[in-house]
Amino acid sequence: MRALPRRQQAVLLALLVLAVAALLREGLALPDPAPLAALLLLCAFDVELGRRAEGGQLVGQRPHKGLSAWPFAAALLCGPALAGAVVVPVYAYARWRGLRVPLWKWVGSGAISVLAGSAAGAAADLHRTPAGALDVAGAAGAAVLVGAVLASLAVSAAGFAASAWTGEARDEAWLRAVLRSREYYATEAAVLCQGAVLAVLWSAGPALLLLAAPSYAVLQRALLHAPLQARAERDAKTGLLNAGTWTAQAERHVAGAAQGAVLLLDLDHFKAVNDRFGHLAGDAALRAVADAVTAAVRPDDLVGRFGGEELVVLLPAVSEPVARVVAERVRAAVADARVAGEPDLRLTASVGVRWSAGGVEHDLAALLADADTALYAAKRAGRDRVVGAPAGAVPAPRQPGVRV
Repeated sequence: MRALPRRQQAVLLALLVLAVAALLREGLALPDPAPLAALLLLCAFDVELGRRAEGGQLVGQRPHKGLSAWPFAAALLCGPALAGAVVVPVYAYARWRGLRVPLWKWVGSGAISVLAGSAAGAAADLHRTPAGALDVAGAAGAAVLVGAVLASLAVSAAGFAASAWTGEARDEAWLRAVLRSREYYATEAAVLCQGAVLAVLWSAGPALLLLAAPSYAVLQRALLHAPLQARAERDAKTGLLNAGTWTAQAERHVAGAAQGAVLLLDLDHFKAVNDRFGHLAGDAALRAVADAVTAAVRPDDLVGRFGGEELVVLLPAVSEPVARVVAERVRAAVADARVAGEPDLRLTASVGVRWSAGGVEHDLAALLADADTALYAAKRAGRDRVVGAPAGAVPAPRQPGVRV
C-alpha cells in the first residue's frame, strides 16, 4: 500500500491523541462488566447479521454503519471509557470475520468513535441521575438524547471528512462521495437513534434488550441495501460502473443536459500485457487504469467499463475545448499509471471524444457510435493519442486485430 500523505498522517495522529486524551480525562477505571459484555454480544450479533445478509462475506472494505451504534450506547451508559472498551474488541472481531480494512483505517475509525462517544457522553452528563445513571425522564431526557445523537454525528462526520480530504483523491473517492450524500447522515442518525434506544432499554431493564433484536435486524438489512446495490452496479475487477448501470445513468444525464461529452478509451496492445505479464498482472493493470481515470475526472463524471480493456466516461455540462483537455488528461493519467510489483509494465490508451451541444443530436447511442469512430481513428493513427469526432460521424467498420 502506498504511504499515506503527510497531512493525512497528521490528521490520524491528531485524532488518536485526542481520543486517548478523552479516555484519560474520564479515567481508566474498568467499566461495569455487565453492560460491556451485553454490548459486545450485540456487536457480534451485528457483524453476523451483516455476514448473513451478504452471503457470508462483508462488502468490500467498508465498515458497516451499524457498528457505530454500540460505542454510542456505551458512551451514553458510562461515558467514553466504556466506548473505548467496546471499540477495540468489536473491530478485532469484525476483522477476524472478514472485514479486511487496513489497520490505519481501523485506528482512525476507532479514534473517531471514541471522540464521538465522548461528545455523546458529555451531552448525556447534562441529565443524569445523582448516581450517574442515564436519565431519560421527561422532555429534558428526550432533548438530551437528541443532543447526544447530533453531537456524535457532527464529531464523526468531521473526523471522517478531515481524513478523507487530506488523503489522496483516488484512495478516498468513496468516502468523499459518502460524506457529500444526504443518505449518510440519515442512516447514521438512524443507527445512533437505535443506539440510544438500546441504552434506554438497558437502563430500564437489561432483559428488554431482547425486544430490540428483531427491529435491529430489520435496520441492519436496510443499512446493507445501499452497499449491496452498489456492488451489483459495479464491475468486479475495476470497481467502475458496469456497462448496464453506466448506460442507464448516462442516458438520464444526457436527456437533461444542455451539453456534454463522451470519452471512449481502449488500452493499447493489452493482449500483449496479458501474454507477457500474466492475467493476474493484467487485472491489476485494469484496476490501476480505473483508478487513474477516476482521479483524472470530476467526482460527478460517470466512469464505466464496457468490457475487456475498454472504458467510457461521460462528462456532463462541459464545452468542447474542456472535453478535449480532459481527454488528454485521461490519456496522460493512463500513461503514468503503475502496477505494484511490475515496474516494467507500461500502459497507453487511445481515446475517442464526441462532444455535443445538446438538441436533436444529443443522443447517447449516437454519441457512443461517434466516439467509437474517433477511437478507431486514434488506433489507426498510431495509438496513445486523443482524436475528436465531428458531429454525425459515420461509424467505420472495425477490422480484426486493430484494437488490441
